[in-house]
Amino acid sequence: MGRSPPHRRPRRARRLLVSVALALVLVGAGGATAAPTQGAAGGPLTIERLARVGALWGQVKYLHPALAYRDLDWDQAFVSAVPAIMAAGDRAEYVAAVRDMLAVLGDPETTVEVAGVSAAKIPAELRWAGADGKVLVVDLGSADSDDLLSALAAVLSEIPKARAVIFDLRQVAPTSAETLAFLMSTWQRALAATELELPSHRYRLSAGYRPQRGYTSGGYYAALLTEQAEVVTPASNLAPARVVFMIGQTSVIPALAVAMQDSGQGAVVATEPVRTTNLAHTISVDLGEGVTVRLRVSDLVYRGRRVDVRADRVVRPAAVWPVALRLAGQRPRPRRAHARARPPMPVITWRPDRDYPNMTLPPLPYRLLAAVRLWSVIEHFYPYHHLIDDWGPVLAEFLPRFRDAADPGDYARAVLAMSARVADGHTRVKGGQVDEILGVAPPPFAVRVIEGRPVIVDLYDPDAAGGAAVGDVIESVDGVPMSERMAALRPYVTGATAANRATRLATVALRGPDGSQAHIVVRGVDAIRDLRVRRDRRWPKRWREQRMREPTFWRIEPDIGYVDLDRLGYGEVDAMFEAFRDTRAIIFDMRGYPNATAWAIAPRLTDDPGPVWAAHFERVMVSGSGQDYERRMVFRQALPPSQGWTYRGQTLMLIDETTQSQAEHTGLFLEAANDTRFVGTPSSGSNGDVTNLVLPGGITVFFTGHDVRHADGRQLQRIGLIPHIHQAPTIAGLRAGRDEVLARALDHLRGWGRASGFGERLRRRLLGRP
Repeated sequence: MGRSPPHRRPRRARRLLVSVALALVLVGAGGATAAPTQGAAGGPLTIERLARVGALWGQVKYLHPALAYRDLDWDQAFVSAVPAIMAAGDRAEYVAAVRDMLAVLGDPETTVEVAGVSAAKIPAELRWAGADGKVLVVDLGSADSDDLLSALAAVLSEIPKARAVIFDLRQVAPTSAETLAFLMSTWQRALAATELELPSHRYRLSAGYRPQRGYTSGGYYAALLTEQAEVVTPASNLAPARVVFMIGQTSVIPALAVAMQDSGQGAVVATEPVRTTNLAHTISVDLGEGVTVRLRVSDLVYRGRRVDVRADRVVRPAAVWPVALRLAGQRPRPRRAHARARPPMPVITWRPDRDYPNMTLPPLPYRLLAAVRLWSVIEHFYPYHHLIDDWGPVLAEFLPRFRDAADPGDYARAVLAMSARVADGHTRVKGGQVDEILGVAPPPFAVRVIEGRPVIVDLYDPDAAGGAAVGDVIESVDGVPMSERMAALRPYVTGATAANRATRLATVALRGPDGSQAHIVVRGVDAIRDLRVRRDRRWPKRWREQRMREPTFWRIEPDIGYVDLDRLGYGEVDAMFEAFRDTRAIIFDMRGYPNATAWAIAPRLTDDPGPVWAAHFERVMVSGSGQDYERRMVFRQALPPSQGWTYRGQTLMLIDETTQSQAEHTGLFLEAANDTRFVGTPSSGSNGDVTNLVLPGGITVFFTGHDVRHADGRQLQRIGLIPHIHQAPTIAGLRAGRDEVLARALDHLRGWGRASGFGERLRRRLLGRP
């Protein structure tokens, strides 16, 4: 696990700088590009500031260690800062607002730095001191001078000659912590008189995004990650008897000083009580206008407890040198009593985010918090981040919309529209006024987009359908043309592919309040008809209950089996295989959602003893360790062991844009087991265990948590399972009652059997005949 140097920006933070600048075009008057200027709250400069502070809020939320074990109201910190940020007229007021927000952390190592006159570079120096001339003084200067390495090149060869060593670190700033750590690692074995255990770092770790509500199959979790402590062994018996470290108000205390002080070989003399070691790892977050936050992302751990460094002597600046020289002459002392009383490591806890359900229309700061929280979760945790066109500008683009929401409906539409930028069939929003906007109840029939038009594909209840027929094209709903209705909903409904999104849009466009009357105009074979039907959220459930009473598998031809995976239960798998033991092929219809049957079916289709890899997974790992890189946990999923004999016939799987998530995963399993062929049109292109976040107003946003691919690493998301045999349904076919996708699968199997003669040979072998 590497450390991100304080002067380097995290990868996504670098992208945000460009994104915020681009987004300013979207919030300027009339879309014109406007240079950031001071002025009215809500202008381009204010939006930029809020976007940058919002990004900082997310970095702290998921990286700062204190939020893992202290009950800090980090939401309130942002909410309280919003008025001050919006009212800030100049940079000083902006900085003050940020400092007030960060003050909630109570962390002296998280600081706000403002660009100004660069500090002078103080050169390093090496000299001898003491009455006997045996005290080696290593003055690191500002630790950033050009001649640093050449000036200190002789230190390693001089240490064995010294009775004691004094390190003058008073001018070393926190920004030079990396340089100091490197130098000390070069000298530490020569300085150690006994074996020393150095402090280590503890980071927060989020393995995917743990859902805020309910359960997910993803196994996402949050933890603290502690690095193994480094043990320093002496290089020889010529180490100095004492090592003294002189520190100033903001200088860095090296990790070696902590270990040496604890062992009695080292001492620390300071000009004021030590409030920070400046040893924790930090990242830099650019807030624009020359303002940078140095954010602590680790805790320092020593011998299983938190580091609590105390200076051996706290003296006036003028007295530092004589006191350091006197300490250098003392004999090593035993470990100090207060070191044994070092505070224990705190117990870590996880609490779900607050959703403030009583805020029907959240106040302005909470609406902005909603935008920031949604943006931050997707920014840090969405596994297909690389497939989003550009997520960076989205925060600055939507902050004005959240700010200007005048009623609960406006607020819900802002959440829906921002969420819809995550083009994924798993992206859904629940709560608040969402149901009023998208509707909850369908009419008594299902719809898909066929040949570019919304078409009725099934009747939930023929008696209640008002004369609707499968194959009818929907022209209008409640007096509004269907095309206009779908266009109006497009900003709020998303999907991973154009086909998946179109069908979702058509479905939502038919919905309305539960129990409402729908006036729907349809175009049939010969005429346009007016339908008056009742919307009822129970229609799909009743339809499914009826279908569940029907057989889920049968022989569609004497030697070809058919299985409806939308209804087949896990306990029916063995019976299904027994029923099809002597068939030459099975058609698995996966135009729906399965019942976790892939884990039982796929192992029965292969003789490979395994492991048979079925899917490639990637999980985003968010941690303060190594922030220059996007860390991912990569793992593969294998088929479970088979629990029965192997079926060796050919298998086909029927798919379309409704084949999503576990249905697509079923395709991956069957593909891996025996190279099952896909027939139909591309699937949804949305796979990966769903997780969720919550927003003020009791709103829940669902999104994909895992990047799932084919076993060989090929992309599935936004592409879907690609049919080997392409066949789309047609309006004419629906009206004629033909399942053209199933018919094409049967034609393929008939041709395959006749051309090769394989079907008869397979049947005879399975029946045990010569």
